[in-house]
Amino acid sequence: MSYEEALAQLQELVKVIEAPDAQIAGVEKELKKAMELLDFCRKELDGYENFANQARDQLTALSVAAKEVSAFAKIPSTISINMSTLVDDSTSKLAELMIDGNTMGVVQMKKELSRVEQGTISDDATKLAEDVVSFQEKNIETMKTFL
Repeated sequence: MSYEEALAQLQELVKVIEAPDAQIAGVEKELKKAMELLDFCRKELDGYENFANQARDQLTALSVAAKEVSAFAKIPSTISINMSTLVDDSTSKLAELMIDGNTMGVVQMKKELSRVEQGTISDDATKLAEDVVSFQEKNIETMKTFL
């Protein structure tokens, strides 16, 4: 093997060795972003659990049991998420789905608040609904950073 051929081989070897650096850095960046999204989603879930507990407490104070959402009722959401992420399961797509869900929640809650006449539900329940809307609106803004 000539000196030039050996140099060419070494140059090619360097390319092969260095190529994964950029790939790994890109994957690492996406994984970090995904982990940040996961952490935020866990905090969001904690927030929803807190609101659910407050709502249950208000119902208990009225001597009414909360109606739990059945696993069967949750199936359409699970199927929708699975279908939406078949082609694209990127962090950006997941954030988009979360934004869509929070937006639907804001719309639904605001409809309920406007439908209910003043004085027909307690001030505590109204405040809780308004807090949920505010929480969801903040979630939407945070999720936009993942797009």
